[in-house]
Amino acid sequence: MEEYPAATTAEGEMQIEAASQIEEVASPLQKLRCLVLARGYDGLLQFGKIDYKADTRKSGHLSYLAFGFLEDV
Repeated sequence: MEEYPAATTAEGEMQIEAASQIEEVASPLQKLRCLVLARGYDGLLQFGKIDYKADTRKSGHLSYLAFGFLEDV
């Protein structure tokens, strides 16, 4: 079982809440948000790489790729 930070601060409480929601959220961007809140940006980079690039189809959207579960948004 994954250990979560002690909820002694508001940040710790926010991390615990975000970690508990990771599997429940449907949106890939919400999942990424929960992962970043739960593990921090540096912690997230330990598990995979996040690539950010402009959409080459000129649709005005951005592409976020992380761990294979995010798609074009």
